[in-house]
Amino acid sequence: MGKGVGSDMKKTLITLFLSLFLVLAIGLVSGAVSKNTADKLCRQAECVQECARAGDFAGALRHCSLAEEIWQKREGLLQMWTVHEDTDAVGLLIAKTRAAVEQKSSLHTLLLCEEMRMSMEHLYHRDAPGWENIF
Repeated sequence: MGKGVGSDMKKTLITLFLSLFLVLAIGLVSGAVSKNTADKLCRQAECVQECARAGDFAGALRHCSLAEEIWQKREGLLQMWTVHEDTDAVGLLIAKTRAAVEQKSSLHTLLLCEEMRMSMEHLYHRDAPGWENIF
């Protein structure tokens, strides 16, 4: 009887540690994907801003298209672990930015790009693996 209890406890500890490792690994991978996506989209938003400041709306439209491509590839994946309102906000801001660029509105483009960058950074920071999100 003594061997069975020790063996069960050992199996429980192994299961606990494997589960903890798996949860941490998934958290780190999902955090890396979120950060990578946010960084890529922030770079595109900065490029759109630079083009809008220079009056190059064709260039701004090209960067909007790149941002949309990046977003379409990652949105479904990010929605698996990110708050849906946050991902919806990013998608909507990308669409609004494209509309502002198509209307050749520098002011709106610049404001929406800034809002888009903040929204994308928020996407990562809210779910980033860190003590503030664990506790």
